[in-house]
Amino acid sequence: SGDWFNALHWDCADGNGFGRGLPPAADNQSKWDHARPLLTTVKIGCPQITGASAAYRDLLRIRTTEKAFSLATTTEVQDRLSFPLSGRDETPGVITMKLGGLVVVFNATPEQQQQRISALA
Repeated sequence: SGDWFNALHWDCADGNGFGRGLPPAADNQSKWDHARPLLTTVKIGCPQITGASAAYRDLLRIRTTEKAFSLATTTEVQDRLSFPLSGRDETPGVITMKLGGLVVVFNATPEQQQQRISALA
């Protein structure tokens, strides 16, 4: 949608730019009625920006210190990566993956979740 709509504002007290208006009319105006409430209800400020930044730094630290996250080829990834709780056994909003000897859980829900992989217990 261009630089104006996608601009990132670095002053967290000013928000990060999310929801500052609507995307360009040329190819988005028909979606404005749907987008307007979505873009105006979410408020981004310093707590959200610093929290997201800290979480991203944590992920980078894990990525650079754990060899399993440095697989060099598609074949290595396909051989070592699985999602043992997908399908009927999945918890909505939670992704559980096994990468070599690691089990990684991404929880996008607001509640604490527990995952059990019987084959690995």
